Order: sequence, then C-alpha cells, then structure tokens
Amino acid sequence: MSPSRAQQRPRRPQPVSITGRPHDGRVQVMPTDQPPEGATSPDAKPRLSFAVPAARGKAPRHLADLDLAGRKAACKDSGLPSFRADQLSRHYFTHFTRDSADMTDLPAAQREQLCAELLPELITPVRALSADGGRTIKHLWELHDGVRVESVLMRYKERTTLCVSSQAGCGMACPFCATGQMGLTRNLSTGEIVEQVRHAAQASAAGELTGGPARLSNVVFMGMGEPMVNYKNVVGALHRLIDPAPEGFGLSARGITVSTVGLVPLIRRLAGEGLPVTLAVSLHAPDDELRDELIPVNSKWKVGELLDAAHDYFLATGRRVSIEYALIKDMNDHAWRAQLLADELNRRDTGWAHVNPIPLNPTSGVHLDLLGGCGSGYVRRHAPACRNYHDSARHSRQRHRRCLRSARDRGTQPGEGQDDMSDMFPKSALLRPGYRPEQVDRYFETAHEIYDAGELDEMDSEGVRTVAFDVVLRGYQPQAVDAALDRLEAAFLQRRRAAFVAKNGRQAWMDQVTQLATTLYPRLLRPAGERFAPASGQGYDKTDVDALMDRIAGYFDSDTTLTSSEVRGAVFRRARGNKAYGEPSVDRYLARVVEVLLSVE
Repeated sequence: MSPSRAQQRPRRPQPVSITGRPHDGRVQVMPTDQPPEGATSPDAKPRLSFAVPAARGKAPRHLADLDLAGRKAACKDSGLPSFRADQLSRHYFTHFTRDSADMTDLPAAQREQLCAELLPELITPVRALSADGGRTIKHLWELHDGVRVESVLMRYKERTTLCVSSQAGCGMACPFCATGQMGLTRNLSTGEIVEQVRHAAQASAAGELTGGPARLSNVVFMGMGEPMVNYKNVVGALHRLIDPAPEGFGLSARGITVSTVGLVPLIRRLAGEGLPVTLAVSLHAPDDELRDELIPVNSKWKVGELLDAAHDYFLATGRRVSIEYALIKDMNDHAWRAQLLADELNRRDTGWAHVNPIPLNPTSGVHLDLLGGCGSGYVRRHAPACRNYHDSARHSRQRHRRCLRSARDRGTQPGEGQDDMSDMFPKSALLRPGYRPEQVDRYFETAHEIYDAGELDEMDSEGVRTVAFDVVLRGYQPQAVDAALDRLEAAFLQRRRAAFVAKNGRQAWMDQVTQLATTLYPRLLRPAGERFAPASGQGYDKTDVDALMDRIAGYFDSDTTLTSSEVRGAVFRRARGNKAYGEPSVDRYLARVVEVLLSVE
C-alpha cells in the first residue's frame, strides 16, 4: 500500500453542466419566479458581489489580531518586557477575560496600559435572546463603527457549539438567506471574530446556559457572511481557535467547521493551510440549472467544479466534507434531485462526505412566501417531505452519512457504535479532575444501542474523536475513557470495513485506504528536522518525532511492521526552540496515520 508506488489518479475532465430534470409531474418553483426584495423591475435578479466596501474606520488593534511573536513585539514597542505578552495571552485565551482587575499577576502599574493597548473593547452586547429552555442564546453585537452582527451559542448533550459571524452582511445574494438580502457591509477583523468566541467560552464556563458550567467545544463559521471572502482574517481566527495557549484557545480542529457557498479557488487554498477543520459546502441543489438561480456564485463555479474541490479538500486534510442542503418545498426537494446528488458524490468516491438535509429557517421578505411556503411552521408542516428526500437518498445506495437535522442542529452529532464498553469506568482520585460520569454513561449507552442495531449510516469514527465531556472533580479517569473511545473507533471501523468488503471486495477497500495514505507520504520524504513547523515555545523533541516518522515511512514501504496502538502510545520528550516541533501539527498528522492503520488492522 506504499503511496509512493500508488497509481496516479487520472486527470479530471473539464467540468460539464450537471442537469437532468425528468418529467415527473412535480411542481418546480424557481427562485426567480418573483424579483428579489427591493427590486425596481420584474426581471431583476440578486446582485452577487465579491467587493468589500470600505470600512468606516479600522477596528482597533487587538491581541487576537496578532500571533504570539507579534504580541511580544507590541509589548516591546510599548516599553514593556516581551514576556508580558505571554501572561496577557493566558488571561485572554485560558481565563477568557480582558478585565485588568482579574490580572493580579501583572504589575498594577502596567495592567491598564496593557489592556488598553492590546485588549480594547471590540464588540458590545446589544441584545440577547434565549430559546430551547435556556440551551440556546442568540447575541446581537455592536462593533466599533456601529455595525451589528450576530452569534448563537447552543448547548447539546455532548458538546457546546458557537455559530460565529465572519462578515457584517453578505455579498453572495442567496435569495432564501436573510443575510444575503442585506448585502455586504464589511469584513470582520480577526479580533472581532475571536471576541465572539471568547464571550461564548466565558458564558459557557459561567453556566449561563441551562445545565450549569460547560466547556465550549465546537465553533462553526455559519453565521453572517461568506467566510472565504474574508479569507485572511478567518484563517487568522482559525489559528487563534486551534493553537494551544498562550497562542490560542487550544480547541480541537475537528470541532471547527468553515462553511462556504462554493468559492472553489479559496477551498483549494484552505486545503493547503495545514488546518484540518471541517469544510461545509452550502450546496442546496445538485444541478446547475437550479443552483445558478438559488446560489448566484454557481454562475462562476459550477456544481461539478465545487464537488471536485471539496473532494480534493478531503484528500488533503482527511476531514470528511459536510454537504449542507436546505430543503425548500417544490424547489429542491424532488426525489430525482436526491438521486442526482447521490450519484455525483459516489462518482468521486465513497465515504468522503455526509449530507445534512435541513429545513429552511423562516425569515422576513417576499422570498419566504415564494419558496414553497417555507415561512413559520415549515418544519412542522413539511417534515414528511424532508423524510421523503432522506429516504430517496438512502434508496439510491448512497454510502455517505445522512442525518435529518433540525435547523438548530448544525454540528456533528456523535452517535457511534461500540462493543462491550458501556461498563462503569474508574473514578479519579480525590480532588482530581475527570470526565462527567452521567455524560460518559449516556454516550456509551447510546453508542451500544446503535452498534447492536447495525445502523452503520448513523455511526462515524470521526464523531468518536470529537466527542467532548465536561470536566469535574472525581469524574471518570480520562485515560480509561479515552482508551475505551479508541476501542470504540476501532470497532466501528472494523464493522464498516466488513460491510464495504462484502459489497465491493477487499481490493476496493485497499484502494480507498491507499488513497488516504498517499496524502501522508510527502511529509515522510522531507529531511529529518524539517518535517513539521518548529515550536514557538515548548514542543516535541525532533529526534523522537523523526524516529517515529522513519518507522511510519518504513511501514508504508513494506519494510517494517507498525500498529495503531504503537502510534497512539508514542511518547516524545519535551524540547524548545529549533530542537522542537510544534505539537498541533504533529498530533494532527499522527491522527491521520492512526486512521490508515486502523483501516487495515
């Protein structure tokens, strides 16, 4: 299975228009059956715009706009020791505070100066609306120039998720989207995006959501705006979310999702950033005839080009792509479109994407009366249509995960299978932290039921890796729970492999695994000491990491044996400076190696 000897994938043909509407007698509503809101002529269409209007003054410089080196330079420019940047960063990213009174480890004379220069107030709360019994809070924020944006904080059984805005307004002009009707006002700065996350982390830790204190575990860029248009600042925000303290919040990349309507060049650029976040494609139609009207950017990059780029993103990052599909009655919920979507996904590969059919949220404007009556009560009245679409996709033998979700549930729902791992775990010692027992028990009980039922479509090994539990005193020992999760992931992969091989043959399975392994091999060819980004502070000893990388290379070249347990159990000494690799990039790479090894064990 050596990637170096893998057969080259043939060059894709030039994309062609995807069409194929059959005469099935169903009504076909189009977005252009009425002009957009505010139109002055009956033949007006939504106005797509990539231009970002000039801002009314630049957002104040903020600590989150800078990497750690930039923060140290800013302190030095202000006549302060550079190590103050590290202290300030820890208060911000670990304790979620910008209040100088909380920073008692800083000299009193310097606190106010540091906070004034690096932690200015970027977003001010205007209004907060609570829903779902206090499990959801929607915030309206006002920025320095009076512009307003929204974020939504949502608590689920196994995670807490924040939906953030990356722009004020949006220029993509999608006729069914409330933000698309506003047009684009401006991009948000990296600091303005990150401040939404800090406020949410602080609110979660303070127990502002029903259920008590929680840890913010997931962030989705699905609020106002098209994240790819604000590419530089969004990538900066991704680093602040993922990088460990004091550089960032240290969230798992697997818990971060970036949504896009389909800016193909920027999808490909993001694939090369080394940030294995989840890509969510707002598809909403599998044929160019409808998508040209429903998603105006489709006039530049057709469905085929978009799905090719999304599939390449999967190959580059190992992260399965989420295909978002807002169901609109009599517009895109036809059975033949479900079949077409299944065919287009499976034509590229299997297992690389999952489809989320979601009911459309109501919003004001003429379009919601037009779009098949998708105003208030849509979810209740048209749930059967949603189920029919879901069933059509299932009957088409599509081997991608499908899950009908409410409009609130936009994240990854961890519902995985397991074997005999639902027993009680040992508790942590007195005054030692552990995982909240009731959450762990509930998770494994649900997983056991799903596994026993053999519902492979509802199980996903990635969900096992991303599940997060609250940390409490005298909870379950993390190492015991983590070991069980490792076995759970292996059990799911083994069952999925057996089902795949029974249907397609062992060679087809090996071909799929080889394709994933091929994406890992180029890094192994780099010289020792240059395989990963250097650590900015402490990190993994390069000699130890390179020794393991040499073993992995030998395994791929069929010279040595290697197991997933050996890679998972690898221990690296700590080092600094040019003797150390940065931990996040090493961890992400080894997680993908484990996935390959599990697939063949």
